Amino acid sequence: MQKDVLNIRINITPKKLNVYMKYKLLYVDCGSEVNIGDYIQALASSQFLPHIDGYVNREELNRYDGSPCKVIMNGWYMFQPENWPPSSKIIPLFVAFHLNVMVMNKMLGTKSVHYLKEYAPIGCRDYHTMKLLESKGIKAYFSACMTLTLGKTYASKEKDNTYYFVDPAIPSFKSPFIVVRYVKDLLSQYGEVVELCGKIFGRKRSLKNLLKTAAFIHIYSKVIDKSILTDAVFITHQSTHYKDAFSTHESRLAEAERLVKLYSKAKLVVTSRIHCALPCLGMNTPVVFTEREGEEINSACRFEGLRELFNVMSVGKTKSKLMFEFSGKISKSTIPQNKSTWMPYAEKLSQLCRDFVKEE
Repeated sequence: MQKDVLNIRINITPKKLNVYMKYKLLYVDCGSEVNIGDYIQALASSQFLPHIDGYVNREELNRYDGSPCKVIMNGWYMFQPENWPPSSKIIPLFVAFHLNVMVMNKMLGTKSVHYLKEYAPIGCRDYHTMKLLESKGIKAYFSACMTLTLGKTYASKEKDNTYYFVDPAIPSFKSPFIVVRYVKDLLSQYGEVVELCGKIFGRKRSLKNLLKTAAFIHIYSKVIDKSILTDAVFITHQSTHYKDAFSTHESRLAEAERLVKLYSKAKLVVTSRIHCALPCLGMNTPVVFTEREGEEINSACRFEGLRELFNVMSVGKTKSKLMFEFSGKISKSTIPQNKSTWMPYAEKLSQLCRDFVKEE
């Protein structure tokens, strides 16, 4: 049963520190690519900090040996579970916390359970994490995600006529059936596919990407008018581009802010990225969240609880389906309105963060 987030209170009692309190943001940098969604999460946290005194690597939390600091510990945990739990010099606020199935056993040993109990109740981004922590005797509740609060700073009453597709879900091409199925579509509408492939994948017009584009047109045009597909702007949240073009945390945070401002004015956003979809909810931008049928558990477990906040589109191998009440196709004149169930979570997260940054 869902717990009422409005009745949860956080009790943080750090040791008295006779120093100027520092506030730092989480970042993630552990591969050749950067997921700009991690910086959108950091942007959400930054709204509540009186000052930003640096950054802490989420994958090296136990190695932190700088000045004592407060950190809003939202996000996905973690690629390197051996570096958990965090240093005692980090005073955490656990909200929007996700513990992935790939590492949950490594991260819930005796030492970790004791650590999380010390800072409980833990605000969880999804029911999966909440139930997992509760099974270990850790007080937890469903908080949803910090990026819901981005409307506090970035909501825009001005909307333009731009449609964004941000990493929309497409079927897996592991099956020979899928490949054969879309060769016919590719050949029958080759010019249209090549043009749209360039918008989606840039210069990487490989046969695989052409087939993915053919699949995209076939599946999405079932429920979204084709004029939206051809006019849309396509964006990816995970790429080597974000690492190569933006070499500092400050520049990546600025790029995250630029994207959020684009989404705030959009007429419609279609995405499989929760750190695009959730900000859109908070900024009152119409958004459709897409997910593949049969998603693997290490991905699907992230959505339990969040899914109910969205208008969801299910993407199968050859067709798509709107999982919310809507008549006809989505078109330029008929854009679905967002649900409002996210609002209490955004307000409560904002209050928890405001309480957290109050000086002792």
